[in-house]
Amino acid sequence: MRSIMQRKTRGMQRLVRSSLQMERMLAFFMRLAKRLLVLLCGGSEQIGKPSLRFELSSDTKLIKLTIDNVLRPGLKGLLSIPISSGSSSKVDLHCRHLGACITGSSELQGSPIVCLSAVIGTRNIALGADFSLVTKSLNALGAADSVETKLLRFPKYTCGLILSEGDVDASFTMENADILTATYYKKLDETTSIGAKAQRVLSLNDNSLEVGFSHALDPNTTVKAKLSSDGAVSVLLRYDPKPKCYIAFSAESKTQASQKETKFGLCVVLGA
Repeated sequence: MRSIMQRKTRGMQRLVRSSLQMERMLAFFMRLAKRLLVLLCGGSEQIGKPSLRFELSSDTKLIKLTIDNVLRPGLKGLLSIPISSGSSSKVDLHCRHLGACITGSSELQGSPIVCLSAVIGTRNIALGADFSLVTKSLNALGAADSVETKLLRFPKYTCGLILSEGDVDASFTMENADILTATYYKKLDETTSIGAKAQRVLSLNDNSLEVGFSHALDPNTTVKAKLSSDGAVSVLLRYDPKPKCYIAFSAESKTQASQKETKFGLCVVLGA
């Protein structure tokens, strides 16, 4: 009698284990079908743990592998592999420590484009720099004697300073020791803000200035205007009846051009 009961118990245990395995397999295939459906509908899906993640995206056509805390805390690695054959793979490294961040990226090909950037600062002041270099030869880039091809061989670099205090923001940037840009933004109240941008190109001895403002007529309606030193005046009126839906009307006029012209535009967006 005891042996019969033991056989029945073992049979019930095998049946329970088999049922649990079937449930796990069904759940796995359901998750897989869901991820494939997301990709086919033009989305992305993340797989893995917080420190090691795979992301499949049909929008960007990329497979991304992200690894946190590589070799040391704060160092993150990102590998992007394109699904299409027209693009090359890319590796990125991000290192954060207190108020500093250093980022490096490079394409995984014979002559990659190498980019480095660094930012250090606080909530009120930050200093940053960006550097990029094309490692391809002149013959690989195109006509070796052309000015455009020779310019590609020079490193591209940009450095800047950002200041922020309350409702006031200002920035100063220099690009390739040639283009100097200064911007200013101030929020006057809850509905009105103003801004300005000044730029000087040393190689062309050219100066430009733009000023503008933004004002909210009501919670759904905003009007913006901009005036440039070259005589261009532009106005934008935007109405948002509900989220992801808006109607915008714009007008632009060049008063100092040899042939004065005025352009009008209309944009209607109806989101889901």
